Amino acid sequence: MFIYNYRAFDLYHQPVISLAILGDESKTWRPSYYQYGLENSQLILNFSIIKLLD
Repeated sequence: MFIYNYRAFDLYHQPVISLAILGDESKTWRPSYYQYGLENSQLILNFSIIKLLD
């Protein structure tokens, strides 16, 4: 999700909206962010989700 988001931003130089469409069968699995980093350097990408089970 982060890579697609960043590449779209880098290509178009415009803000990007990220949306995950979840097609799994778990009612409780609902990721809404991606995070990575080391020490005090962190990157967090929050994104919207749509769950097909809903």
